Amino acid sequence: MATRLAAHTPEGERAAVIAERIAPFLAERAARYDREATFPTENLDDARDSGLLGACVPKELGGLGVELMRDLTVVVNRLAHGDAGTAIALHMQLAREWYFARRLRESRSAQEREHLAATLRSMADGSLIACGATSEAGADHDHVRTEATPVPGGYRINGKKIFVTLSAAATDFYLRLRVPDPSGGYQMASAHVPRDTPGLTVVAEWDALGMRTSGSNDVVLEDVFVPTAAVSPRGPWGVRQPSAMIGRTVSNLALQGAYLGCAEAARDLAVRHASRALGRDAAAPGTVHAVGEMEVKLATARSVLDCALTATDEALTGRATADVPHDQGLELMVAFQAAKTHVTRVAQEIVHDAMTLVGGAAYLSAHPLARISRDVRAGTFMQPHAPLEALDLIGRTAVAEFSAPDVAANGHTVAAPREAQTALR
Repeated sequence: MATRLAAHTPEGERAAVIAERIAPFLAERAARYDREATFPTENLDDARDSGLLGACVPKELGGLGVELMRDLTVVVNRLAHGDAGTAIALHMQLAREWYFARRLRESRSAQEREHLAATLRSMADGSLIACGATSEAGADHDHVRTEATPVPGGYRINGKKIFVTLSAAATDFYLRLRVPDPSGGYQMASAHVPRDTPGLTVVAEWDALGMRTSGSNDVVLEDVFVPTAAVSPRGPWGVRQPSAMIGRTVSNLALQGAYLGCAEAARDLAVRHASRALGRDAAAPGTVHAVGEMEVKLATARSVLDCALTATDEALTGRATADVPHDQGLELMVAFQAAKTHVTRVAQEIVHDAMTLVGGAAYLSAHPLARISRDVRAGTFMQPHAPLEALDLIGRTAVAEFSAPDVAANGHTVAAPREAQTALR
């Protein structure tokens, strides 16, 4: 029925083909690594050897040259057909490449361009595995408590990060933290910390319900020293910055391809089962109807995600990130949150439907659907935003269209359209 999401450029198509080629190998190993809750280093080797590990690195720097957010999402989607945990782990590397490559294209500083080019070359050949570390227990992204304290020559970092996907294999960590403001309070900042820095410890105890192959360990930082140049300011602490909306959208939108991939993989397993049963005239009543329901749900999930991807790529193509207006940044965040909410919700429904079609066999831990049913639930908890926060943002933004100006939408200031403001005077 509905076609899969497709890449829109030759570079994206090439990367998607490579992802499809290695996905069966990921699937073969998935059960063992899921059972052991260990990181599948062989999968990372496959990505490196195939060139996929540098998918978003410019061609001239050794990568495949993927630039569109849609194309990155398609790559993540195809990988998830083999193993969703590996898909979200590799997304950590690929999304960071995408961000660095965009900065490289936009930068006017020769020194920064040289540094970014060297970093991207290392990411393409696999000598640098990048990992973002933001989440903390009991704190949202704007109120992180990991702190960099100024000392002579740099900073000392102390704190603990959780759900650090790909940390099992990362060589370099990119942290979100706070620094004391001389005038009082804190400023938000980011920091680059190599894995071998004294005081940084990856606690290899990842043991979650699903995504057990993602290597999402805790990272503890105890008096970790970094030079001054390793820390970059990011605005006031505790305040959601309009400029951060674009960054948070593009950093996470492609992850929805993984949850769509879970649903598609579950659908494929169920339809194969139904086809065999129908061929033996042994299908349960309502089998064809149930398959039709899954097809309709998949079509809606693909369509909603397609809309968010199209809007994001159109907003960013041929324009510097800093030039995206605040209102449009908010629109993209809302579209992302709508897609995330719908895709993760519908994906879970489709996996449930698939298990119903397959029957009791799907309840056994050895069946792929049992693993997929656990993996697909992770989408609900991934930031940004948590489900209630996402719905609050979407709802407040909608209400603001008919309300007084400057209605706060989950920390974002939402100005009512001009016609609504006029009507309220």
